[in-house]
Amino acid sequence: ADLIRAIQSCLNGLSDDQRMTVTLCDIEGLDYAEIAQSLGVSLGTVKSRINRGRGKLKECLRGFMELLPERYR
Repeated sequence: ADLIRAIQSCLNGLSDDQRMTVTLCDIEGLDYAEIAQSLGVSLGTVKSRINRGRGKLKECLRGFMELLPERYR
């Protein structure tokens, strides 16, 4: 439960565009082309948002290192 709250907190710290794109990819399982089409943006924009969003999530989750499984530390 603590890890879920930490992930949600970190997701909430992303910009709306990054949060939506990362959610569609990593949670909903859409591929980049599907995300680009559904959001009406270019494939490059999707890739950029996912890369930046994941980077920010990684940095944020480092603050919750003790909650992460060993292989993600």
